[in-house]
Amino acid sequence: MGIGITVTCKSCSYNKSFLLGIGMDYPYLLGVVKELNKKARLQVEELIADNKIESHEYSRALYRCPKCGTLAEKGSLTLFCNDGSVVEAPYFCRRCKSKFEIVDNLETIRNIECPKCKSVSLDYVENILWD
Repeated sequence: MGIGITVTCKSCSYNKSFLLGIGMDYPYLLGVVKELNKKARLQVEELIADNKIESHEYSRALYRCPKCGTLAEKGSLTLFCNDGSVVEAPYFCRRCKSKFEIVDNLETIRNIECPKCKSVSLDYVENILWD
């Protein structure tokens, strides 16, 4: 089951909603690959073609750019390969091209800068349950 959150800033008009988690329709790997940037997509497609992927995990996650503070909802993809290696698909900020970091704990939202006004005054509410 997934949750929806709305992140708002107490100091400015920043207000954005995100759908996180995983619903009942577990996505097929080939469908998820379409979300990746070109370099990561080619790497994953090569692993698929070479039959090197044993399993994968996927869910919608909240990401934050450490440089400019942009918040984004992306598909978190982890591949478990036959040789024991683990591959995680990276995402990059469209604004500044920095590598996104995943926000593992939603409570940390309250301790990060607003992407718009840069004050530490973000809050969030869980307002949607989705399948």
